[in-house]
Parts: sequence; structure tokens; C-alpha cells
Amino acid sequence: MLKISKYTVIHEVEDGVLLYNMKNGAQIFVNNEEEKLKGDLLSLKKKDCDNIENDIFKKAFCVPDDIDEVQEVMASYYKQMFDPTNLSFIIMPNNICNFRCKYCYQEHGKKVISDENIDKFIKAIKNYYYDHGLKDFYIEWFGGEPFISFDIIKKVTDNLNSFFYGKNVRYHYGATTNGSLFSKDQIEYLLNNQFDFFQITIDGDKETHNSNRPLSDGRPTWNIIFDNLKTFNSFKEFDFHISIRVNYNNETFAGINELFDAIKDNLDSRFTVFFHTIGKWGGENDEALDVIDYSIEPYTTVMLMEEAIKKGIEPLTNYNYYNPFKRVCYAGLPYHFTLGSDGKLRKCNEEDEELDKFNVVGTIENERIEFNLYKWSRFVLPNGKIELENKCKECINLPVCFAQNCPKSRIINGNNRCPNDFIVTSEVLMNKYNYMIKSIRRK
Repeated sequence: MLKISKYTVIHEVEDGVLLYNMKNGAQIFVNNEEEKLKGDLLSLKKKDCDNIENDIFKKAFCVPDDIDEVQEVMASYYKQMFDPTNLSFIIMPNNICNFRCKYCYQEHGKKVISDENIDKFIKAIKNYYYDHGLKDFYIEWFGGEPFISFDIIKKVTDNLNSFFYGKNVRYHYGATTNGSLFSKDQIEYLLNNQFDFFQITIDGDKETHNSNRPLSDGRPTWNIIFDNLKTFNSFKEFDFHISIRVNYNNETFAGINELFDAIKDNLDSRFTVFFHTIGKWGGENDEALDVIDYSIEPYTTVMLMEEAIKKGIEPLTNYNYYNPFKRVCYAGLPYHFTLGSDGKLRKCNEEDEELDKFNVVGTIENERIEFNLYKWSRFVLPNGKIELENKCKECINLPVCFAQNCPKSRIINGNNRCPNDFIVTSEVLMNKYNYMIKSIRRK
């Protein structure tokens, strides 16, 4: 006997029906013209799984009648997440930045991680490998602006690549960067040394971006960044992904096609876009910022996604957020840590005296990754405890966020903050379908 999965969604539109399952990531669009599937679709709508003939439908959207799906979902979380052989880090080599972005919340200074702490980190990773084994190892460089400290990035990369060479470990790297400091030689070095992901921000057209994200001396940055993107694009032999992040507000919409046209005309499919509203994130300019109202931001993001798709540009990060596990914050990942410029191990990548009381969870002082089990548990256990809240048990989005959307907010405020854009899941996944169809037609 079968029953419809509680994580199955049936979303009807003019052209047909979008079916998806939040637990297993299955997504199927049934066009109105597909007569042979109409009977199975009707059975699914009636929650009559036993009379569905299509095996794909049954596997994707139905489950055995005696299964407790909440328990199954949570078991999948612990099985996948609590694997010590998957280790990742954000490293903040400095808190220095050559930009002065209007909405920046970080404190900029002259902190640089010491050679001593870098040496301890490298030795800690080697000791971790011998103590626990590794299957997957990842570092994402953050800042400040991480490439101000390119010498540190190169030292860590060269040492670890040499150590991992010939071992059965997938080791790779990425960076969140403003994209202004690359030389062609540096780009070639990065791509030759296992760097496969970069997030680089361009806030729409030149005028809007240059107003939001000038250099520290006020000079514009749009052309500098885009020229570097074109240099990345010239390395055709490398498989990498650059997510072009667009932080947007009401000013962004009018000129957004200038950015889309530049991407379409100069960059290939390794470059995607990611839309995120500008927020009042705690910076000194918060009160002067024009921000999108929180209640409508999911809909404005969908609008920008639709415009990008019309140009043949993929908003990959936006619709990936609705796949299983993808809304678990990096701070909630058990074997993920942030190495700050002071050498301490944190979960969130923010250095703040009050936050540090619970955010600093460990150390590399003894050339090993050592952490406080209780502080660590508050971040990595769903809901910060053994038991889920009832609202999470009943939520269709549990397999996507596992009550782990923002552990920091939960610890501070005492409750889980649900992502507000889950209200547009169906619209976002229709955008994904439309992009795929457009891509097939282009071929």
C-alpha cells in the first residue's frame, strides 16, 4: 500500500502541472498535451497512489503507507551531515577591504592572520586527515577582501595540494570576493590549483553598481570587475562556476538589462546570477538605505529571475535554494568552521565581542581542530536540541532547511526564523523549468 508523500506539491498553471517533492528533489512538469499521464495525475491529486501506473510518479511522489516521513527525513540529515570525513572551512585572512560599499556591515581595519596561525591550520588539517580520514575537503576564502592576502591563499593552497596529492580526497577551493584584484596570472594559478567556485558581486548596471560599491577612494569598480570576469571566461579549458551576485533595491530594476546584456554577450554558461535584496545588516549607513519591503522581496526576486531567463542567463543559486539540504546555513554544518583573522574557530563568519561568547566554538592552538562540544551542538543540532519544534515537524520545507536556516538567529532570539521566500517555491521552480526549456530550444 502506498500514500502520497507529505512533501509532494501539485502546482497547476495554464500550460500544465508542476509536480515536485521537497524530500527527494524530484521535479516534473506535465504539459496539458501529455494525454497518457492525465490518469496518473488525477490519481495523484486524489492521493490514490496505488492506482498510478507510471513508476516514476510512484517513486518520486509516493511512499509506503507505514513510513513516518519526518523520522526518515531527520535520519537522512544525521546520516549525511554528521560525517567527519567531509570537512570545510571559511577562512578570513584579513578584515581589510579596498571597497567602501554603502550597505557593508563589516568593521574594516588592518587585521591579518599571522603566519603562526596559518602554519597551525595547515598542520591541523594534516593531523585531522591522519586522525579521522577525509573524503571531501573545501576552503572558501572570505574577508575583508581575501585577495589582498593572495600570498596567504597561495601558501595554504600549495601546502595542502602537495599534502593531498595522490590521496583519495576530493580537495577544492572557492572564494567570495569583490573581484577587483585579479591579474591574469593569478586567475591561471587559481584555476590550475583546484579553485572551482567564486562569488563576485555586481549590483546591476554601471551607475547603480558604482554608486553602491566604489573603491575606498571613491573611484568606480564595474569595469574593473567585468574585465576580470572576461579574463576568467577566456580560460575555456577549465570547469568552474562563478555566481554573479546582484544585491538589489528599488534602484536596481531600471538598469538591470545592462548587466544582463553584458553577461549574455561576453560570458558563457559557467557564469550564473544570484539575486539578493540589500538589507540593513548592521552597517553605519543602515538608516540611509532604500531597501525592499521584507514582505514582497520573494516576489521581486522572482521578477529578476524571470528577466534573466528571458536573456538566457541562469539564476542557478536562487532556485538551488529549494532543493533538499540547500537551506542549511553553513554555520549549521557540523564539520564546517570559520577560521578568523585572530586564529579562532567560529561557526558564523562574523567577529563580534557579544557574538563571540557563543560563536567561538574551538581552536587550532594545539595544531588540531578542537572544539567545545556544547557550543558546537547549539549550532549543529536541528533546533539546537534533540527534539524539533512541532511547526517544523509539520512543515513541508523541513527537508530543505531542517530548522537550520539561521542557527545564530535561533540562539539569539530563542526561535527558528523561517525563510520568507518559501512562499514562492512553486514560482521559482517554474522559472527553473522555463530556463531548461529555453536552453534546450537554443541547442
